[in-house]
Amino acid sequence: MQKAKPRRPGPPKAFDADVALKAAMFVFWRKGFDGATLSDLTRAMGINRPSLYATFGDKESLFSQAINRYGEQGQAVLGKCEFAVTARQFVEKLLRTQVGFYTEPGQPPGCFFIQGAIASGASKFAQETTRERRIFNEQALAARLSRGDWPEQIPTGFTPKELAAYIASIANGMAIRAADGASRHDLYRVVELALAFWPEHAAAASRKRKERTPASRASSKQPPARKRPRKPQ
Repeated sequence: MQKAKPRRPGPPKAFDADVALKAAMFVFWRKGFDGATLSDLTRAMGINRPSLYATFGDKESLFSQAINRYGEQGQAVLGKCEFAVTARQFVEKLLRTQVGFYTEPGQPPGCFFIQGAIASGASKFAQETTRERRIFNEQALAARLSRGDWPEQIPTGFTPKELAAYIASIANGMAIRAADGASRHDLYRVVELALAFWPEHAAAASRKRKERTPASRASSKQPPARKRPRKPQ
């Protein structure tokens, strides 16, 4: 009898790279960069190591791509707040939307930019990568608060940059509390307390004062009609 010829390995099975990247992001999110092993990653992604290296590169490259993917979700969160009329409405909408994202079922609680750097320790690479993204987000928030007449709507004594730093600090704290098990209701209450210094009626009054400045009143008035010179009798 002739022995059966050994089968040659076929081509690797196709997989959805975005689904695999999302799975890797969740692993980094829960365990941190250092805590996530290659076995953890390939198991969650449903691929082998050669496929991981061929598609995503090494572990640092995979982590960077996961950071970028999470950043895209963050931009979507910011986009939901763009239709706010006042600075106060924008800030409240942003914080409440972040609470919803931090407590979203089906994903790890909290924020990947924070948990991915501190869970199970963190290498310098992970610390720097996540720190850069947090700084970028805070700068983008300050830029948004600087548009149009919003700086005039900000409470007296604050600059857009200072307010952005305050908002980022509140959001980062809520992310850690969400990771510790805080409920969505509890975090909504944190938002209310965080904005207690900036009541909605005060924000509206500030906006009305801006609309009633002497310059705006002068621009709305019609120029006086010229008097016709009298004809000599």
